[in-house]
Amino acid sequence: QWHPPGCDTIRSDVDHELAHQLDDLLGLHIDGDIQHAYKEARLLGIKEKVSGYAEKNIKEFIAECWAESCNSEQPREFARRIAEIVRARYRSRFPATNA
Repeated sequence: QWHPPGCDTIRSDVDHELAHQLDDLLGLHIDGDIQHAYKEARLLGIKEKVSGYAEKNIKEFIAECWAESCNSEQPREFARRIAEIVRARYRSRFPATNA
């Protein structure tokens, strides 16, 4: 449970690192909706709901969720929720794109 399901490839590692760049660009770790999801995941058992590595801090939580959303055939609840927020924040910041 160190990484989420489907996240045992080079691509998933790249997606994880891309999420850190998206976090820096969009300030995701200070976003209220993401902070709320992170607190909820910690209460419910973040290791089981996301991954062991997501326990480290909110930035790793975001990256692990994003990687799962991009690489798992069936992303779980927190991966879906975080990916939805990331895409919404990106579209809000860059409305001319089709992200």
